[in-house]
Amino acid sequence: MLERLYTTRRLTSTRIARELNVDATKIVSLFSKLKKEEGIIVKPEVLYTAYGLNRIIIEIPGLILLKPKDKPLKSALYIRSMYNIIPHNVLHITFDTPIECRIISEILKDFDYSCLLDTIGSRPKILYLYKAIQGSFHELLSPNNINNILYRIPLDLYPKKRKIDGVDLDILQVMSKYPFLKQRHLKQKLEEKYKEEIYASRRNEIVLAGNLNRHIEHAENLIRGYRISQIKRVVENSQFQLIYRSKCVNLEDAALTLATHPLVPGTAIIKTSYDEKLLQVAILVPRGYYGQVQDFFLTAHEKLGCKILDSMLVDQASKLIFTSGGRITGEYDSRTRWKELDYKEIVVLLKRLVDAGILKWLRRPPKWWYEELRVAV
Repeated sequence: MLERLYTTRRLTSTRIARELNVDATKIVSLFSKLKKEEGIIVKPEVLYTAYGLNRIIIEIPGLILLKPKDKPLKSALYIRSMYNIIPHNVLHITFDTPIECRIISEILKDFDYSCLLDTIGSRPKILYLYKAIQGSFHELLSPNNINNILYRIPLDLYPKKRKIDGVDLDILQVMSKYPFLKQRHLKQKLEEKYKEEIYASRRNEIVLAGNLNRHIEHAENLIRGYRISQIKRVVENSQFQLIYRSKCVNLEDAALTLATHPLVPGTAIIKTSYDEKLLQVAILVPRGYYGQVQDFFLTAHEKLGCKILDSMLVDQASKLIFTSGGRITGEYDSRTRWKELDYKEIVVLLKRLVDAGILKWLRRPPKWWYEELRVAV
């Protein structure tokens, strides 16, 4: 039942029940039981590309993170995370940026950067997610199970980019927290949300005017299916992330396939300074399973026609996660859409983080560090 539910694209318990041909009350009681007895929470998964956003990584050698637990400074930039690559002493910053934004050397003229492949549609099978939650790592890391665990997701499942407005975003944020809300309760949640926001009067008029159903249908088109959120337990039990960079016969195929393993939080297709494209895979390493992780993913890379060129260990304690709350941060306007990434803003923010003692240079900063840039962040 969970496996079938995982492939549906519906928001409410009523629609889920219709899809599975069971009573809606059984759906609600089933997930209530899973949550109370097993700690498994099922939530709708929002397609990242449906927001009209992409992700990039900026790498800065010699700049390291000193206080990973400190709260970040306020910024209008779409910062997802910052972490150190140890022992290479390289700072990784992940940004959200509009798909239309041209990530070219003129914008990020002094940084090495990488465009990430969005693998949100590549999710582990429910069975193996559950095994990860239960700590059955021996089974997850047995090379004999590679063909059962990993699978290739069809590219035609990825929908085309859709233009969304503020109400669509609000519906997705509310439904991510309360996935089985009925429509009247969703309307109440939105009205409560708009009372607290100064500039939400126009959105509230849309809800009160009876156009909510149209927005619900639009928002449903941005849903991949349902996901189990308690994989967080595995992250907390992992001291390190192992990062592989490799050459592959088919980069996209390998990126999508490896992302279906429960211990892989993300894959990326990165571009080197020589215009060479490589696959980067981040892998959670549960305590005591480093050898098994290496054996499994070395074999998996070979099966997918990949040759590993480099490996790095990232201590989980060296991470500073900026994103909190909803899936998407940053500034959005239905007319102007997402605010574009700005090179000057990045530099100014980095300088503020150094002044605050969160970041530190281990070597003499590059020339761009000494340029005077005035911008409001």
